[in-house]
Amino acid sequence: MCYDGVWIDDAPPIASVAIDSVLRLHNHVEEVTVSNYCCNELSTLSFTRFDALRSLHVGNNCFRSVDRLWLEGLPRLADLLVGDRCFSEVSIDTERRKNPKRSFRVRQCPQLRSIRVGCYSFSDYASFCVENLPSLRSLAIGDVQYDSYNFYYASSFSLVSLPQLEELHVGDHSFHSALHVTLDDLPALQRILLGDCALCGDQGVFTRREHAEETTIVLRNLDALQSLMSQGCHNFQHKEEGYSVQELYLATHTSDGYPNSIFKASIQLLANETESGMKQCLDENKEFPTEGISGKLTITQRILHDGDVNKLRQMPQNSAIVASKTETGVVNVFNTKNYPSAPSSKEVIKTLELTGHEGDGYGLEWSAFQSGWVASGGNDSRVCMWNIGANTGSSNTLQPVAQWQDRHCIIEDVSWHDANVLGAVGDDGMLSLYDLRQNAAIGNSSLHPKEVNVLKFSPFDANLFLSASSDNTAALWDFRNLRFPLHVLEGHSNAVFSGAWSPAMRSVVATAGVDRRVIVWDLSRIGQEQTAEEAEDGPAELLFIHGGHTSRVNDIAWNRHDPWTLASVADDNMLHVWKMAETIYNDKKYSEENLNDDLLD
Repeated sequence: MCYDGVWIDDAPPIASVAIDSVLRLHNHVEEVTVSNYCCNELSTLSFTRFDALRSLHVGNNCFRSVDRLWLEGLPRLADLLVGDRCFSEVSIDTERRKNPKRSFRVRQCPQLRSIRVGCYSFSDYASFCVENLPSLRSLAIGDVQYDSYNFYYASSFSLVSLPQLEELHVGDHSFHSALHVTLDDLPALQRILLGDCALCGDQGVFTRREHAEETTIVLRNLDALQSLMSQGCHNFQHKEEGYSVQELYLATHTSDGYPNSIFKASIQLLANETESGMKQCLDENKEFPTEGISGKLTITQRILHDGDVNKLRQMPQNSAIVASKTETGVVNVFNTKNYPSAPSSKEVIKTLELTGHEGDGYGLEWSAFQSGWVASGGNDSRVCMWNIGANTGSSNTLQPVAQWQDRHCIIEDVSWHDANVLGAVGDDGMLSLYDLRQNAAIGNSSLHPKEVNVLKFSPFDANLFLSASSDNTAALWDFRNLRFPLHVLEGHSNAVFSGAWSPAMRSVVATAGVDRRVIVWDLSRIGQEQTAEEAEDGPAELLFIHGGHTSRVNDIAWNRHDPWTLASVADDNMLHVWKMAETIYNDKKYSEENLNDDLLD
C-alpha cells in the first residue's frame, strides 16, 4: 500500500481536500493541502494514480518518515509546494546524515509550472532529479538568505529538459555534497541564484589541494547550446551593498542544427570578503578552507554567430570589442555596443571578418601593446596578423598585414612578446618567433616532446613565458635562453590545453586541461623545502587545485578586479566562477616583486 487511505474509483471530482490527520482521499481529487505536523507516521507515499491532481501543498513538518517522493506522469499537476522540515527525519538539533534509500523525483508532468521547497526539507535525501517538465518556469529549493540544508548529502543535482525554466534558486547549504551537477536543455534559463555553500561539492573526505573549493556558479546548456569559452570577469561596473557587478563573455560550440551565439553575462560577486563578511564554505575545523561566491549570473546580451566558436577573446584596450575564431578559419570582430540585447531576427549581423586562414583553428590573441592588432594561428599551419584600425573603408572583410606559413603542423596558440614580435607554438613541439618589421621568422626552438597547446608571455616580465603541452606538463622559459626550461610544472595527469598569467600577481599562473583540473601555481615557491606529507600533495609551487569540473577544461580567465577569482569552462557546458580562500595564500604578501630573482638569473 502506498498510503493509508481508500480508493473511490469513478467518484465525481472534488475540487479541494484538506488533510490534517490520517491520509484519506481518492484518485479524483484536484487539490491536496496537508496541514502542519501531519502524516509523519507514513513510510510510503505515491500519487501515481492521481490523474486529476492540479496542486499539492504540504505544510511544515510533514511526511517525516517517507523515504521516496516520486511525482511522475501526472497530466494536470500545475503547482507543488513543500513547507519547512518535511520529508526529513533529521531535525535542526541533530546531526545531519545521509539515507541512501531516500529519493526525490519529479518528471513527465506537462502542466507543472512551479516547484517550491522550504528550508530543511529532504535534508537527508540521497538523490534528486527534476526532468521533462515542459511548463516549469520557477524552481526554488530553500531560501538563499537562510540556512536551508535541502538535499544536504545528495551527490548529484540534475535538471534536464525544462524548456520554460527561467529562474533557479538554491538556498544556503543545499546540495552541499553535490559533485555532479547537470543543467541540460534549459533554453529559457536567465538567472541562477545560489545561497552560501550551495552546490559546493564537499564530501568532507577530500585532501586539502584536490578539492579545496566549492562550485559556486554553474551554468549549462543555454538555449541547448554548448558553452566552451569564457573571457573575462573584466569589466568592473559598480559596487552596491557589498557586491560588485562585473561582466563575462561566453561563446558557443553547438551540435549540428543549433544556432551559435556570443553571450554577455552580468555576474554579481561579493566586493570584498573582509568588509562584506564572505563566509567560509566549510566549518573552521576542516582541513581545507574555502570561501563561497554567493551571487547571480544574468545574460544581458546575445549576439548570433555564424558557425561554431572555437575561441573568444576580448580586446584589452576596448572591452566592448571581441574577436571569435571560427571553424572556417575566419576571425570575426564584434563591437558589442552596436548590437541590441537580443537579436531581432535569426539573421547573423557581421561587423568585420578577418580573412587569411583556410580551415579550423584555435590560436587567437589581441596585442596588449598596440590597440586593434590581433594574431591568429590555425590548422592550416598559417600565422596571421591584422590591424583592424586599417579598415577605414566600407568593406566588412580585412586581409592580414602579415602572414607566415613556414611550418608543416597545426599552430595551436599564438602570443605577443612585444609590439612587433609574435610567438607561435604547434603540434611539432616547436616555438617560432616572427618579427613584423622583417616580415619573417626570426627563430625556432623545441619546447616539448609532444604538441605544445599553450603559449603565454608574462605581462610583467618580457623575458618570461609559459608553455603547456600534451606531455601533461607546463614549463617556464627565459626568452633569452631557450635551450632548457627554467622549470617544469608537474601536477596534471593528462594534456594541458589552457594557461593564463594572473593579471595582478607576477608569480602566479593557472593551467587546465583534459584531467578536469585547474591548477594555480605560485612560482615564487619553487624550490622551497617541504615535509614528506606536503610533498605527497605535490611540489611546493602547486598552490591550489580546483577539482570541481567533470569534463575537460577548455578555457580559464582571471578576474582583473578580484585577484583570486577565476572563471573556468569545460566540455560538458559547465561554467564555474570560483575563488580560493584567503587562508590558502595569506601566509605571504603577493606583489609584483614577489617572484624569485633566482628564477631568471
